[in-house]
Amino acid sequence: MELSDVTMSFIEQLILRREKIYHHFAQKEGAVQLPLLIDASDRILICLPEEPKMVFVTGEIINEYQSYFAAFSLQFCAPLEIADKIPETTKCIYYDNKTFSLLHKFPEALEKTLRATRYKMAIDTNRNFSLAAALVCRATQAPIRISFSKPNATSFFNLILSVQMDSGSYQELIQKFNRQIQALIQTGRKNERINRQKGR
Repeated sequence: MELSDVTMSFIEQLILRREKIYHHFAQKEGAVQLPLLIDASDRILICLPEEPKMVFVTGEIINEYQSYFAAFSLQFCAPLEIADKIPETTKCIYYDNKTFSLLHKFPEALEKTLRATRYKMAIDTNRNFSLAAALVCRATQAPIRISFSKPNATSFFNLILSVQMDSGSYQELIQKFNRQIQALIQTGRKNERINRQKGR
């Protein structure tokens, strides 16, 4: 079935508006210093996946992070659309995806909530680019903001990790992603210990 000229015009306007919103917020991010220096007392914000195909594994993703980063204080963040997939015991900040499609200004209430806590790291678990998740991570003002390698990521994140997307599941992809982050943290701690010993 062919789309009418009116429908096509509407779709083109939506795409153009989204592009304008993206360019309004986009800015080139400088690279973060490696390896990562992060302590157990530091807080980490994790943006959960928005993609419909990934939402059904939200509980498993939360468990993955609680396992991989058990030593840290975690705060999850997710769109309102998947609130029913989040366990009641999980600390989660919610945002309305529609707000980011309509406004050129970051929601003040959400910004206030995010900046009430000092985050050392913000992680976007979306495999594809999400403007909302990217803006949430930036709004934390975390010095370390991590994302998968994907279009537009360098405009919002300062550490882009390239993970091989093979035939494995999304959970396996997240595990590889998290192992890379863990390795950078462990290397940072090891180097810090060495530097301390040298300074004695």
